[in-house]
Amino acid sequence: HERDAPSSPGSSTSTPRVYNTHIIVNSDGELVSTYRKIHLFDVSIPSQNIHLVESKTTAPGIKLVVCDSPLGILGLSTCYDMRFPEQYTRLREMGAQIL
Repeated sequence: HERDAPSSPGSSTSTPRVYNTHIIVNSDGELVSTYRKIHLFDVSIPSQNIHLVESKTTAPGIKLVVCDSPLGILGLSTCYDMRFPEQYTRLREMGAQIL
């Protein structure tokens, strides 16, 4: 996770949030690319007292990312993003060979 993300919009508190970040490090140990998770998981099932609100502690990213690798061009994503096929269509349009 990356620190220093903006507080939740409309929040009455200034609770700090983080970015859920997928990083790519090359064989020399250098950071070559970062992707901040765009789709956050918020769900509430009151009848079962279940309230999962990732957006309370995590800020969403805003940019899709592709990067070169020894195996080909990577389209970066993480976790809950998998539920949004349009993201992967766009990554392919951006040149991703590996998702």
